Amino acid sequence: MYNSPVKSSNVAPLGISIGNIFHGDENEIVTGTSGYDGEVSILYGSNGTLVKEYYISPNPIYSTDVGNVTSDLGEEIVVGSGDGKVYLLNSTGNEIWNYTTGGSINSVKIGNIVGSEDSEIVACSSTIIYVINRSRNLEWNSSVEETINEIVIGNLSEDEGNEIVAGCAGGKIYILNSAGIIVSNITVGDSSINTIDVGDITSDPGNEIVIGTGDNKVYILNSTGGEIKNYSTGGSVNSLRIGEIANDYAGNEIVIGCDNKELYILNSTGHLIGNFIAGDTIKSIAIGNLTTDEGSEVVAGAIDGKIYVFNFDYFPTNLSIDVGNDSTRDWKSSKTKLRTSEIATGQNLVSAINNYINTCTTLDTANNCQIPLIFHSDFKGKLNISNLSVEYVYNVSGIISYKKDVAAWSRTSDIKINESVGSKVYNITFKGIPAENISIKYIVVDNSATKCDFNLTSYNVTNITEFGIEKRVCNISSNPIILNAGNYANFSILFWDSSQETSTPIHLINTSDYYSTYGADNYRRGINLTLNATNGTFKNATAWWQLNDSQIEGEEFLLVDWYGNGTFYDITPPNLTDNCNTSNPTYTQIMVGSDTFYVCKKKINNNMYFKWKQPTLSPNNPTNYQVGGSYNLPPNLTDLKVSPSSDIWGANFTFSANVTDIDNDAINVVLFIFKNKTKTWVNKGSKNVTNGTIVEFNLTSDKNWTGISKFKIEYFDYNSNNTSKFHNPRNTTSVDFNVLKHNVSVVYLADSCEGNNSVVFRNETATLSVFINDTNSEETVIGANCSLWVNKWINSTKSNSSGYCKFSFNPGQTFEPGKTNWHIGIKNDDYYNDKNSTEYNLTIKGWLKPVLLNPVNFSFYKNEKAAFSARLVDRYENYA
Repeated sequence: MYNSPVKSSNVAPLGISIGNIFHGDENEIVTGTSGYDGEVSILYGSNGTLVKEYYISPNPIYSTDVGNVTSDLGEEIVVGSGDGKVYLLNSTGNEIWNYTTGGSINSVKIGNIVGSEDSEIVACSSTIIYVINRSRNLEWNSSVEETINEIVIGNLSEDEGNEIVAGCAGGKIYILNSAGIIVSNITVGDSSINTIDVGDITSDPGNEIVIGTGDNKVYILNSTGGEIKNYSTGGSVNSLRIGEIANDYAGNEIVIGCDNKELYILNSTGHLIGNFIAGDTIKSIAIGNLTTDEGSEVVAGAIDGKIYVFNFDYFPTNLSIDVGNDSTRDWKSSKTKLRTSEIATGQNLVSAINNYINTCTTLDTANNCQIPLIFHSDFKGKLNISNLSVEYVYNVSGIISYKKDVAAWSRTSDIKINESVGSKVYNITFKGIPAENISIKYIVVDNSATKCDFNLTSYNVTNITEFGIEKRVCNISSNPIILNAGNYANFSILFWDSSQETSTPIHLINTSDYYSTYGADNYRRGINLTLNATNGTFKNATAWWQLNDSQIEGEEFLLVDWYGNGTFYDITPPNLTDNCNTSNPTYTQIMVGSDTFYVCKKKINNNMYFKWKQPTLSPNNPTNYQVGGSYNLPPNLTDLKVSPSSDIWGANFTFSANVTDIDNDAINVVLFIFKNKTKTWVNKGSKNVTNGTIVEFNLTSDKNWTGISKFKIEYFDYNSNNTSKFHNPRNTTSVDFNVLKHNVSVVYLADSCEGNNSVVFRNETATLSVFINDTNSEETVIGANCSLWVNKWINSTKSNSSGYCKFSFNPGQTFEPGKTNWHIGIKNDDYYNDKNSTEYNLTIKGWLKPVLLNPVNFSFYKNEKAAFSARLVDRYENYA
């Protein structure tokens, strides 16, 4: 009917109720708000115009209800506020009284509870239900175990008075009798119950309970809580009500408002009648009579601040179409009330339009025939007409011609060996200028056809209905032929369906039996194949072959002579593919020159299966292949180990590997060690072993191994009778191990080392020395890198043949006289770890002499005083 803004956007109307507040001819709409303006709004039901706003308190108004509580004229309004109070207002908006509870009021209702003639007010706050009489006195209160989201009053038993039903956040329903005693609690689902109502829905005696939950569900329950039906919505259910809103359906309906902006209407059996979209999330719903028309209206409050008012009888009823305004109903709706959508079609409608066109004598200025369509409805309602589609027959035989049984292949791409392909086809020619835009989506085929090819591509055969007649067609709608009006067309396309002739254009021929070769790395068995084509060039020709030769043990191969010159290229894929023998295998791309082959392989019953796609194939250039494998396989070395994986040079290392040979041939293995010093691989010995041997080499390392070293094993199998090789030598991958440097001690031997506590003049030389000992082998260290540090000065040498690091130290002009320290250490040596001595003492001295500052030649008299001055300088003429 209409929508009307109540509050600003993002302030939803809440707790909507409907009633006759002003004692007039029509009912009004009452709504609270999710904002903090604390106002109750009264609107005219017929148009949504705001009548009055009553200020309550600066808190959200979560719930309202309208009913006759006092004996005054008109109905009263009950308000549940976020300030924890229940307010009773008269029809002029004045407060009659308020009642304070223990928390925010989520829901209020007016109804007869205790059996008196007067109505009571029921409110819920947190987990407590309050029943308050007209005089503001508390009749009773009762607590439940969960927070209550909404309460409703209804008759669910044969006991005197009504019951109160509470829907709770924890997923429970509590039913209380008129005395406030909990007579039942029911768990439904595992989500919060956001909203609840009681009413007569089904044809069974008594009322039902309907709840809406946070997990997008609506449940219909009987009076004892047994589930009758549930319905899934597209969003969390915020509000629902029961009422008669669709007169064409028996019984009451259920109206549901959800987070996804949709309003759902279910009939009495729980099936969807229709759904409608508001401008935003729907938070509150009410049902009531707002107009003088038959039936009740639905009011929905949304987060966009608007109320949306619907009348579900305001829809076209028994809709029909009269073509030509001749009082003949040429189409009738299958729905009593058209609340959703329906396609108007059928032979009667088509015939009526064609008949009108055939007899049309009055044309408009553009020479078009205007066809009147008269829509009839038994009840007023808005009707939207869209997607008007008119199909008509346009004879294009003047620009489309064909020849039948033309000798040509219907497809030339992605053909498999021995596959049947259309060999007699239609050649369809499009030549001329069409008067209309033409899109060719279907081509009629023989009724027996199950497959079709069009323009060298396969399409599906299906059935369509055109003008009421079912036809079997080739469906090319995914890639239709387009002819533009006024544009000249001149091209031809091949067409075939499976009622026509077929043949096999591609064949894979076995041109020889299995052959064998021999010699090192050449113990192979294979077979020669030829892939050829008939009458045409083909792309991506698919072939396959399975090796069924018990003598082949492995190393299967697929080779192609792509250029036809006797040179074969290896197109064997590296890995097996489980789906290789399916219709959609996973291929490996392998290049031969600039051309790409797609190849896969798979073991089937221990035999190798190959499948491949060849880029192009023509009759004049058949392609030769060789497929096979080895009947003598090379040895296999696994589990390469070195023990220990890390030790100092000079230690013993054990190198091992597990040697197997499926053919039980003799095997030669050679150990190679990489020497870091020379950066070369060195042969460290060989052994002859047999299948299943764990071969070991025990070697003592030397200093040339020091660092991250590595080893590998070279191996080959051979004929033990004549020593001829079955396979040329191969190498394992290298395995790293760590050869560590030795530790040393740097010792000052008092009887043989020099320099500690010594004195040296700047122009003289002192000997500074220490002894280097290998602490791992307890041997003298010869030729190690030695470094001397005097303060920050450094010099280098190597330890001598006696194991001493000896330096001649001349201070010279570099060092100032005074006490200093020195130490010697091993640094950056290839075979020994760095190590420094302790600090030793050294005194550096220098010579000084006076230099007279007076002139060299001057005179003075007897008894006359003369002054002389001089400065001390060192031997380098620097002032002291």
